[in-house]
Amino acid sequence: MRSTYGGQFVSGIIDPAAEHGLRHSIEPTAQQVALVQATCAFMQKDIAIHRDLDGLARLMGSNRNSLARAFKHVLGKGVYAWLQEQRMIAAARLLRTTALSIQDIGFDLGYEDAANFATAFKLHHGMPPRSYRQIVRKSKI
Repeated sequence: MRSTYGGQFVSGIIDPAAEHGLRHSIEPTAQQVALVQATCAFMQKDIAIHRDLDGLARLMGSNRNSLARAFKHVLGKGVYAWLQEQRMIAAARLLRTTALSIQDIGFDLGYEDAANFATAFKLHHGMPPRSYRQIVRKSKI
């Protein structure tokens, strides 16, 4: 059953923000930008630590919804999507610049299982970490 509650439907969910013209029409606030910058800097300090969104938000002096909304508004992606991207950037750098094993790189970036790390790397970079490392090494010759 469709509700006619003041907001508009988005995938069957009422979106009150659309009723007020708030969707994608406002720039992020300085407070949202500061929250995202502080959160990113905090997570970058130890990228391998797994944090739940509620706990992370509390550490940042915010709440789950405000933090998630700020990330979406400022960066266009969620907290965990940003963290995954940062881990994959770091993984590529470590594969290029170190002789660490793929398993050690995965572990250093928060993956408890090398297979999970390899799968995530392949999804992000389009090839497994071993192939990436071989291609990079060959291109340096």
